[in-house]
Amino acid sequence: MADGEDIVISGVSGRFPECHNIDEFKEALLSNKVLLTEDERRFPRAYKDVPYTTGKVPDIEKFDATFFEIHSTQANFMDPRQRILMEVVYEAIIDAGYNPKELRGSNT
Repeated sequence: MADGEDIVISGVSGRFPECHNIDEFKEALLSNKVLLTEDERRFPRAYKDVPYTTGKVPDIEKFDATFFEIHSTQANFMDPRQRILMEVVYEAIIDAGYNPKELRGSNT
């Protein structure tokens, strides 16, 4: 590819507090929905300088290990952020107009 002919094909995906995807997040923002929830399990209110509200990503325990060809035991020990990363990267590739299975083994 010659200079000046570079292209970028991008896709987006994400998980947000109380939202499963970008569309739900957009709707929540447009409707001024509060996405924080009170939770004293981690930091009791006795700690005055620590916020007692958090943004919780829904269904964080759900992950299709078989789909990603990961043994269920290994998936159970993975950091939930790693599992979410795998899901959103896959979704972003689809959003960009690609078939993720066609990218397997490529230099992409």
